[in-house]
Amino acid sequence: MPSPSENIPECSYPAGQGKTAPEISGEVEQCVRERLQEFQTEIDALRRENERLKRVENEAFLNGKQELDLIYASAPIGLCLIDTDTRYLRINRIFAEMNGYSIGEHIGKRVREILPDLADAAEELTRKVVKTGEAVLNTEIQGETPARPGAVRYWKETWSPLKNDRGEVVAINIVAREITGQKQAEDALHRSEGQLALEVETLTKLHTFSTRLLAMSDIETVAQEALDELIDLVGAEMGTLQVYDPVTGGLKFMATRALDEAAIASLPAVIAPDYPSTCGRALKTRQRIIVEDTLSDPAAAAHRTPAAKLGYRAAQSTPLLANGELFGMISTHFRQPHHFTEHDLRLIDLAASHTASLMERTRAAEILRESEERLSLALEAAQFGTFDFDLRTRKANWDEQSKRIFGVSGRGGPGYEGFIGLIHPDDRARVEAVLARAFDPATDGTYETEFRIIRPDGGMVWNRTAGKMYFEGEGPERKAVRQLGINQDITERKREEEALKRHTAELARLHRDLKIANREANLYLDILTHDIGNTENVSNLYADILIEALQGKEEEIGYVKKLQRSVQKSIEILRTVSTIRRIHRTTSELRPVGLDAAIRGVIRSSPSSTILYDGASSRVWGDDLFPVVMDNLVGNAVKHGGPDVEIVIRVEELDGRVLVSVEDTGPGVPDTEKQEIFHRYEQKRRGVGEGLGLYLVRILVERYGGMVWVDDRVPGRPEEGAAFRFTVATAPESD
Repeated sequence: MPSPSENIPECSYPAGQGKTAPEISGEVEQCVRERLQEFQTEIDALRRENERLKRVENEAFLNGKQELDLIYASAPIGLCLIDTDTRYLRINRIFAEMNGYSIGEHIGKRVREILPDLADAAEELTRKVVKTGEAVLNTEIQGETPARPGAVRYWKETWSPLKNDRGEVVAINIVAREITGQKQAEDALHRSEGQLALEVETLTKLHTFSTRLLAMSDIETVAQEALDELIDLVGAEMGTLQVYDPVTGGLKFMATRALDEAAIASLPAVIAPDYPSTCGRALKTRQRIIVEDTLSDPAAAAHRTPAAKLGYRAAQSTPLLANGELFGMISTHFRQPHHFTEHDLRLIDLAASHTASLMERTRAAEILRESEERLSLALEAAQFGTFDFDLRTRKANWDEQSKRIFGVSGRGGPGYEGFIGLIHPDDRARVEAVLARAFDPATDGTYETEFRIIRPDGGMVWNRTAGKMYFEGEGPERKAVRQLGINQDITERKREEEALKRHTAELARLHRDLKIANREANLYLDILTHDIGNTENVSNLYADILIEALQGKEEEIGYVKKLQRSVQKSIEILRTVSTIRRIHRTTSELRPVGLDAAIRGVIRSSPSSTILYDGASSRVWGDDLFPVVMDNLVGNAVKHGGPDVEIVIRVEELDGRVLVSVEDTGPGVPDTEKQEIFHRYEQKRRGVGEGLGLYLVRILVERYGGMVWVDDRVPGRPEEGAAFRFTVATAPESD
């Protein structure tokens, strides 16, 4: 580059050409000004060039410090880099969070733009570092930042110069560590050394307490130890720790100390949120409740008596909260009125926080352990195994269960070809077709199939496999690169399925046989009903003739009449059996039935019996067999009560149902037989017969959606008669 003098033209003027001295002096001054202006222009150009070169040099220097990126990303303290104009060039996340802005919001801005309250101190430190070229170590800065508006915070910072090759300060590295807590602790120390010593001692105890609890895995042990430790820390005389029961929404006692067990037993087993004790009120509000004297605190009035039984006058209850979830309640009690200091409450908070966290961890560990045990048992019970094929390397990774299923051993397990080779020859083509579809990149790669395995030892098992193919690439290059799946030994299930098939076939055969037998039975019943009916008519005719022929021979006539009754009984049994068959073979649609008409029809068919009935207006749901119910109940009373029996029929309307009672003065039904008589062939002592009539009553009433039973006509005195009752649903009145 030419020197400045080479670019500046010389100032020449003619000397002594008739000009006056002032004129010559003016020209000289003009020339000097021009030369000075030209020098200044050149100097400015050189200065700009020099500054540009310096910036380029500085930027190159800074760009060469890439290793700072890793430090900035991983350092556990605040780091930043500013230029000599306090402009942020680089900052890490921790420093940015201290200031209350993002990293991006810092870059390129001066400290005054980001933190105006701290700008004066920052600019003074910058000038000092630039001027001296020396670091400022462990300087303390205080002020407010947008991260915590209104809060005075403290930082311990070191400002170190960053120099170029010429030793010029081009930037400043700042290392910052927030010491707000430390300053507060120092202030507290200055206020009270004794208080600090107490805090240190307390923290030591809490640390020991927490360390000991960390080694415990049983939640009940944790609860008792936590309660004992807190009582000792705050000098309480008694206490309780309760766990929260999410099912009831209340608290259950888990640990107690120095409280009378009988008094505790008198308390509710579950303390609800509306219970007036400190723990109940704290449960309701999820906040600590303090009572310094139960006798003078109006809020404790409702709990004074239980408190007196438990023997305390002052108490506090603090919820055990972890991550916003309630785990229980820890309470401390004093026998006399007691003032809870801030120190006490801090201790309680710390202990409660530790205890809740440990309870959360202990419960989570128990849940995880139980879950793992259930999963392990489930996998073992289901005989699940897993496998992983790397289709690029052809390597396999089978778990032990899969190896057991396939009867193989060794590290890793068979590859894909080995897997295919173990499949039963009759199933191999089908399985390969299933896998081929899963290998198709156009599918989602999932598959499931069942097949037989021929183990190396010759044994055969059934296996269920399910899995998924994972693909890589795009378009024509897309292909399966990995296969993950499960195996399950289903041999036992297949055996059960085969047994079920055989059982089903056997049931089908039995069903066919039963249908044939049923048809034959119905045929026989039809024949019996028809033929015996005809025979009855003939028998009655001959019996009547025989009675006329035996006029005057009363004993012989009695035998003939017994014969007639036996024939009639046989006909009644056949009719009942036919009715039962009809019920079982057909499905009748229920319709409204007039109850009064059905009852009066039965009364008309029993003119020789004494039957009392006041009438009824109800309509009930039934069908054309409904009169059979009344006929059998009345007939049962007549048959077992004899000619002098009195029968009363009552009808009561209940809520949507009708209760019908048929009461008689006959021999009654013992309590031991009241259930049995409604079943087939359980007629018992009320007379001869097969018990089909009452069985028919039961199945008809149940068909109508009701129920039937028998009571004593006079409660507790079965010998004075029976009361047969049944209910049926009320039907709407006809239009």
